[in-house]
Amino acid sequence: MRVHMRHFITKPSLHQDWNQKQADRRVTWSELFSDLLYVVVSMNISTLLVSNPTGAGFGQFMLYWFIFWLIWQQQQLFESRIRLEGLVFEFLRLFQLLAILAMVIHSASISYYPRFAGAFCVVKLAALVLNVLAAVTVPRARASCLLVALGAL
Repeated sequence: MRVHMRHFITKPSLHQDWNQKQADRRVTWSELFSDLLYVVVSMNISTLLVSNPTGAGFGQFMLYWFIFWLIWQQQQLFESRIRLEGLVFEFLRLFQLLAILAMVIHSASISYYPRFAGAFCVVKLAALVLNVLAAVTVPRARASCLLVALGAL
C-alpha cells in the first residue's frame, strides 16, 4: 500500500539545490501541451486585432496578450524551480491546463469576457494551490512560492 501511495502524492522538491550534482531536467507532456495552447492563443488574439484594427482593438489585443503572458511566466517560473510528481499534482496541472484551454476558447471574442474571466480565476486558483503546497513542503522555495501565491490572489 505504501508503494502505491508514493505515486499518488510525493513531496515537492527543488529541481536544483546548492551542493547537489546538476541533473538534466526533462520536459513533461503537460508542458508541451501548455506551449501548444499558447500557440493557439497567439492565433486567437491576433484575429481579434485583424478584425478590429483600431486603437480599441489594439488595446484589447494587448490586454489579452498581457494576461496570457503573465500566466505563462508564472507557470514557467514554477515548473523550472519545483519538481512535482504524483497523481494529485498532475491532476492540479490538468485542472489548470483545462482552465487555460477555456480561456483560449473564450478569447476569440470580447463578448465571451465573463467566461474568460471565470476561467482566469480558476487558473489563478490552481496556481495559488500549487504554490502554497510547494511553499509548505519546500523550505528553500518558500519565499518565492509565497510571493507568487500572493500574486495569484
